[in-house]
Amino acid sequence: VGSPMPMGAPAGVGGPPRPGQPGLMAQQQAQQAKIQAQAQKIAEQKAQQEQLRLKSEAEAKQKAVEMKKKQGEQQAAMVIRKDIMKLKGVTPESFEKLKEELAVTMGTEFEKCGSLQSSIQTENDKALAASKEKVEQIIEMRKKNEERLKEMEKTREEAREKATELLAELGLLVEAAEKAATAFGERVKSLSEKSLLTESAVNTACSKVEGEAEAFLEKAKAALDFIKEKGSEIKA
Repeated sequence: VGSPMPMGAPAGVGGPPRPGQPGLMAQQQAQQAKIQAQAQKIAEQKAQQEQLRLKSEAEAKQKAVEMKKKQGEQQAAMVIRKDIMKLKGVTPESFEKLKEELAVTMGTEFEKCGSLQSSIQTENDKALAASKEKVEQIIEMRKKNEERLKEMEKTREEAREKATELLAELGLLVEAAEKAATAFGERVKSLSEKSLLTESAVNTACSKVEGEAEAFLEKAKAALDFIKEKGSEIKA
């Protein structure tokens, strides 16, 4: 019978190894290695997750910065475009004022446009060129209209002068016709008051009356023909 084990000593400690004890230790070691590997893997996963979180936060912050910058660029561009739009209604009287307002706005807002600077500069240049051309066209059109109005006024004045002359001429013709009518009336009256004793006297008197009548009709016809021919000019 072997010596008794000291009390309180754990199995396999302080005494000769028991049969099968090396296998148990190997299992324990393998289990411990597995636990350590799992712990390391979890730690690595946590580290990766932390890196992803930090990367995501950095990207979010960068996007927020870029978004804010882009909004600032768009806001500045909108302010400039507002003044550019005013040039569409430009007139020769407002051109210099609108151009100066745009220049001031470009001076304060252009640098804020960032990536939009190139397109804003192009829009600015095109708007100024177009407004300048429009002003020149308006000035030219006004000049032509003034010349046309002056020509029309000249034509009207000439027409009035011509009408005045024609009215004066017509007055003379009417006056001549009236005198002829008066002379004819007086001739007829004088004949009615005379006693024509001979055929010769009657014929002479009739001839004179006919002459007076023809003179009146001729002058009256001249006045009517004049009105017919020059009536439109007189009305002008």
